[in-house]
Amino acid sequence: MDAKTAQHVIVAQADLTATDSFLARLMQQQPPVPGQVTSL
Repeated sequence: MDAKTAQHVIVAQADLTATDSFLARLMQQQPPVPGQVTSL
């Protein structure tokens, strides 16, 4: 994965307005989507 793609993935997973992002799911006390932690 190149740096630009990695940056896009991290920013997308930190987006609190998306209900399926990594941080949003953790804040809702839900487990991450399978594979979500692996991609980070």
